[in-house]
Amino acid sequence: MPAPRVARAAMTLATVLALAWAAVPASAAEATPAPEPSLAAPAQPEPTDTAAEGAPEPSASREGAEPTTDDDASASTQANARPSEENGSGAPAGAPEPAESPVPAAETEADDAESLAAALLGSDPAVHAVVPDGAGGVRLFASAAQLAPQTQAMVERAGMAVTDIGAPLAVHAADEVVGGAGYALELSGGAPAACSVGFTGWTPDGRDAVITAGHCASGAAGQAASLTRPSQDLGGTYELWRPLGTVGFAQFGRPGDPAGEMGALDSVDIAAIDVGPDAGLTLLPAVADWSTAASDDLAASATPIARIGEARDGLAVTKSGRTTGATTGTVLGGLGWARVGGTVVHGFMTTLPVADGDSGGAVYAGDTALGVISGGNSQVTWVADLGNALRQTGGYTLRLDLAEPVISAGTDLGALAAGAVVSGTAQPGATLRVEFAEAVTAAGAAAPAPQEVAVGPDGSWSWTAPGQPGSYTLRLTAVDGYNESEVVEARIAVYAAADVAALDACTPGEDCLAATGADVGAPLAAAVALLALGIPLLRVGRRSRAGR
Repeated sequence: MPAPRVARAAMTLATVLALAWAAVPASAAEATPAPEPSLAAPAQPEPTDTAAEGAPEPSASREGAEPTTDDDASASTQANARPSEENGSGAPAGAPEPAESPVPAAETEADDAESLAAALLGSDPAVHAVVPDGAGGVRLFASAAQLAPQTQAMVERAGMAVTDIGAPLAVHAADEVVGGAGYALELSGGAPAACSVGFTGWTPDGRDAVITAGHCASGAAGQAASLTRPSQDLGGTYELWRPLGTVGFAQFGRPGDPAGEMGALDSVDIAAIDVGPDAGLTLLPAVADWSTAASDDLAASATPIARIGEARDGLAVTKSGRTTGATTGTVLGGLGWARVGGTVVHGFMTTLPVADGDSGGAVYAGDTALGVISGGNSQVTWVADLGNALRQTGGYTLRLDLAEPVISAGTDLGALAAGAVVSGTAQPGATLRVEFAEAVTAAGAAAPAPQEVAVGPDGSWSWTAPGQPGSYTLRLTAVDGYNESEVVEARIAVYAAADVAALDACTPGEDCLAATGADVGAPLAAAVALLALGIPLLRVGRRSRAGR
């Protein structure tokens, strides 16, 4: 490439757009207006049952496409495709000579590609990527047959290369597992049995597990299970994808009595698959809505599960399973017993539409887990009650997305009295764990020991601040079994109770510490020590009531 062309790379985005759009026939522009820019993702193709119907293979690049025969357009394209004989700048003859720029050609090329990407990716959903081609131009990756007329005209006029990649690009987070995903159990002496994960969970000793229906794994203790590929699941077909784990527990009916018994709470349909550490999987406390199945990434769109609840008559519920995806229905009546395939199962009736392979799938309402699919017919579906069924497993529990602790609004963390009560909210029924990441007091006292505080059924909690004045950094975590919320840090300054009372009594706008003579040596010494460590404080030391 001649040196002047390298120095100036390619025409700027403004020149490309102006020339390309100016060359679009008016009739085309009027007949098919460009799509409005949108933040919404392009519509995904309907999932299919076979791999043969997936995205088409990338076709040959359109590099070297012939320009149109229109004389004016051809002249414009040629003038911008190579340096002009008159000025050698790459601009049309007669155009002003652009000012020399110290920006290297590679940076200019990248900038132009970035600007063009912003324009095209925001207006034409058929364009999936825009990159520099390394030779002063730009290359597009797109669903070529679906390009807007204006984009197609720009491509042809500017001589841009287009690679047809068929479908939009998608993420592939194959290591994340959520409820509703499909799996197949490799039964001895027969074909794999395809079912659905209900919810992610924990083994009795805190290892990874998933919860499903007992009839899917009955008599298969220790047998291996594999996840099935989401993009091939919907509709009933399946493709073994990656190892999941081995059956750790399964019960269909009563222990030692496969037929079960009406009125017996231990007549259940529940199983657990232990997920080994070598599986390389990350289990999430959520259930797939199947809207992202085509990308094989069910975790990209899933509903968090925060608690286990009990079904009640008329409750609207959702189901997630490998064959029919996410469907909705209503609970019919309360908890009871039904005969499913000749076995008595404790649970509840619903109007959920399901099909073979949905067995074991999750049934939930909002963020509350209710049960796993047991059986049904074309009109109704029976669901095994989750809370009761888990109690029969010997200690398997559900993975939960716990709400993080929140300190009540209006609490003045910068001036707490020693022994003051601090309140807030967290996951109902959980335990609040209070740890001290940092504690600095004038007396040099050590940080208090970690504490555990019960969280009420309404989510409220209260905690007593340290009795020693100083500065502290709290770490607050909601804990429920093996489940833990995100950690919340809070920095507090504790004063002697008399000093806090004196501060509160001072006149607004005054320097309260000077006016009251409050002894705040401990918090001030603590503040200096924390600041020396680079730890910021909220409000410690000299303060005013103004604006409190």
